[in-house]
Amino acid sequence: MVDRAGPCGIVLAAGLSRRLGRNKLLLPMGLKPILVWTVENALASPLDEVIVVTGHQDEAVEAAIRHLPVRIVHNPDYAEGQSTSLKAGVRGSSPWTEGFVFFLGDQPLIGADIVTALLERFRRDHPLLVAPVFAGKQGNPVLVSAKLRKELLALTGDAGARPLIERHADALATVEINQPAIRMDIDREEDYEACLALFETSPVLPSP
Repeated sequence: MVDRAGPCGIVLAAGLSRRLGRNKLLLPMGLKPILVWTVENALASPLDEVIVVTGHQDEAVEAAIRHLPVRIVHNPDYAEGQSTSLKAGVRGSSPWTEGFVFFLGDQPLIGADIVTALLERFRRDHPLLVAPVFAGKQGNPVLVSAKLRKELLALTGDAGARPLIERHADALATVEINQPAIRMDIDREEDYEACLALFETSPVLPSP
């Protein structure tokens, strides 16, 4: 009987993209939509499984990643905030997983090396949370121990896991990552342009 599973990657891809005014996950970056890069990088990471949580424009989003070996979980409550997507992903994961790595769907430059660094810290020191840091500022993705599963499932609102991180600040381990990508997501046109510029000079991992 399985009594433990490796970490699960949960890609949050349900948002409304209100500030951009169009679905940022489907914008092109090179020859692929942004979300495809994000998911492919998650799949190239040392994770046991990858779950993609969809919501807004779910048919178009799911069509973009249907060729990839991921589990798709639809979140019907996506308009109520990011916490609903976190919870949908956690509910869809194996009950034996040791932890969750939460990816933002609009961070296509998060390579497997970043996830590997988080997992190495997690397995060495067993903290409740692990987050990457660039230039003294915390970024994403964030790894949350399965010991906090109940607290994850109690989150509300649009702040994601931030309340959990604040509550357990003394149990948060950080890993220095010399990549600005961990601080970059796409909320406005200038963010998209900055992401494209970084992609052109520092391509992310090829498709696995």
